[in-house]
Amino acid sequence: MLVAALLCALCCGLLAASARAGYSEDRCSWRGSGLTQEPGSVGQLTLDCTEGAIEWLYPAGALRLTLGGSDPGTRPSIVCLRPTRPFAGAQVFAERMAGNLELLLAEGQGLAGGRCMRWGPRERRALFLQATPHRDISRRVAAFQFELHEDQRAEMSPQAQGFGVDGACRPCSDAELLLTACTSDFALDGSSSGDGVLGRGDRRVGGKGVAQMASWYPQ
Repeated sequence: MLVAALLCALCCGLLAASARAGYSEDRCSWRGSGLTQEPGSVGQLTLDCTEGAIEWLYPAGALRLTLGGSDPGTRPSIVCLRPTRPFAGAQVFAERMAGNLELLLAEGQGLAGGRCMRWGPRERRALFLQATPHRDISRRVAAFQFELHEDQRAEMSPQAQGFGVDGACRPCSDAELLLTACTSDFALDGSSSGDGVLGRGDRRVGGKGVAQMASWYPQ
């Protein structure tokens, strides 16, 4: 009798969670459960905003998430993901050209395991969430926040990245600063000094085993 009551309470709780699951009112975030998903199926989601959150409880099967609407746009863009809790039960991939997948978040990553990547022009801004198999039914949650930014840089050769079209140093764009902050694995500190008349100066940057001099030009 006690077992039956516990099973009934569990079913009621799951049904209530399923009823509450879904898109937020502004369609910027989504919350759902894999317990209501058909085995082996791929759920299709579209979020219209450039910032939002995903919370996938008891991940099962897979989800395909399109960001920023269905139009891929004509300019490159940068997406950054950050777990909002220890990431469990799934992996997150970015879709690339020709159906290739690039791993962004793996199971077991902590709150510091954020990742950024860049989509090229006309690449569809889509993420693929795949549940990882487990034998038990412990509560697992794959939850993360995302930000999507248009990359204002002109398309350049890899050798010219970070420089102007003439090869000279130039100020970093907001998108470049964001990408650098997300992908750097060490911290830097330093100081800069310049000549206000000449409009140029030197910047000394130091880190753990890193030191360099660079010219800079104020905007």
